[in-house]
Amino acid sequence: MLLQIDGTFLIAGLSFILFVMIMNWILYEPMMRILGEREDFYNMNSEAAAEAKSKTEAILEESKQKISSTQKEAQELIKKTSESAKTKKSQTLKTAKEACGHKICDVQQTVDVQIRNVKNELHGEISNFVDEITAKVIGRKMSPAILDTQRIEQLLSGNEKGGGNV
Repeated sequence: MLLQIDGTFLIAGLSFILFVMIMNWILYEPMMRILGEREDFYNMNSEAAAEAKSKTEAILEESKQKISSTQKEAQELIKKTSESAKTKKSQTLKTAKEACGHKICDVQQTVDVQIRNVKNELHGEISNFVDEITAKVIGRKMSPAILDTQRIEQLLSGNEKGGGNV
């Protein structure tokens, strides 16, 4: 047989067991402790990273909501400002139109008064002119009652109905 069990075998076996125990105490236990610490450290950092990630996502979502609400508020403000400007514009235009209308009425009244004054002046001048022409053509002076004042008014207003000359 190849293997003999004698004192050297027992010493070799005991030395091996002693060697394994010393190696366990010097090498394997510290290595297992370090591996356990690394795993704990990894788990702890993994949890912290997950927490940080969730907080970051929450902050990002909150900032997106704030940006969205701010954009909505800005759009509403722009809309209100635009409507306000349109209202102010229409009121300003209405006021300006009314003011122009009043000015036009005032100018029209002034022009009407001036036209009446000119017509009155012309009426007197035409009457005198007709008297002079009649006196020169007929040779005698006619009475003012004979003159057709309505015909003179028609000539001054430009509404000649008679179709003939004076």
